[in-house]
Amino acid sequence: MKLNLGSGWDNRDGYINVDFLAVHQPDVVADVFKLPFASHSVSEVFGQDVLEHLPRTATGDALAEWRRVTRDGGVARIRVPSLFHAADLMQRTDTLEMHELLLQNLYGTQAYTGDIHLTSFTDRTIAAAFHAAGFRMVTAELVDQWMWDITAVGADGPPLALFWDSGFYVEESSSPVGSTPSGEPTRWRWCDRDGSISLVNTGDTRLRASLTFELVAPHAPGAAVTVRIGVEGRSAPVGEPITIDFDVEAGQRLVIDLHAPFDQLDAPADARKLYFQTQHVALTAQPASGGSPPTLNGMEFISDVAESSTDPAQPPAELPTPQASGPEKRSRRALKRIAARLP
Repeated sequence: MKLNLGSGWDNRDGYINVDFLAVHQPDVVADVFKLPFASHSVSEVFGQDVLEHLPRTATGDALAEWRRVTRDGGVARIRVPSLFHAADLMQRTDTLEMHELLLQNLYGTQAYTGDIHLTSFTDRTIAAAFHAAGFRMVTAELVDQWMWDITAVGADGPPLALFWDSGFYVEESSSPVGSTPSGEPTRWRWCDRDGSISLVNTGDTRLRASLTFELVAPHAPGAAVTVRIGVEGRSAPVGEPITIDFDVEAGQRLVIDLHAPFDQLDAPADARKLYFQTQHVALTAQPASGGSPPTLNGMEFISDVAESSTDPAQPPAELPTPQASGPEKRSRRALKRIAARLP
């Protein structure tokens, strides 16, 4: 059983659509804080643009209820606004149209009851809320430069979350890099010349972690990438697995920056992008004190893989349009068109 919570007008096939307004014609009219479903009975909880409509202090209560109905090993897929990235978009544009669109998307259209946003999120706050509710293996994709698409699993494990931050595109599966041994398309994502990966430890102990991934530069054979954590950096060859070992202090947000100096290479200006072979992305984390086996050993991060018809020889022209409805949908499409033109 799969739930689409706060469905609004976006009622989805294959889900039990749940909303508190009967006018949206959901399958079940219910409060997302009091779901009429048995504990551990749901394989997936989907909540797109829901948490920001709830009081800021009630985020934890909502996620705890969603975790109650999610079976162990079940998945939560949630979209929320990112306050920092919305502010960054506003700083990079100085037009009235853009500012009004961003404010509307941050605070809701306010066109009808329920379409008012009462909060927003940072990577720290949303990771902490998921972990406190009992979700682990938290990963997030940055969508349209200002929203987080979050995937989390109802499971035990270290409270460490991974965010594909600025410079990265949404993961795809129409692979330009071959197939897995089982014949499935390789999962991958484009990355601009500069990209950042953030890891957030919301626990109260230091975690020792190891991150492994592989980079490919189809237009720049022989390229190298600078991988930097804080002030320390090293050069990493493209086309070979890269492993980074590091400690993430309790409560710390650790940023890993990648830079590809493609300006020094003979590559077309519109093709200076890397992509990740994300079948090789794995994170191992354990208490830094040592002695205990890893709680998650070689965990492959789970994310929403969108089938794509993108020509693998070219970077995607723009990011997917977020699904919304009514005035909010029109507003987000307009914002997307403007954001796509930004450097």
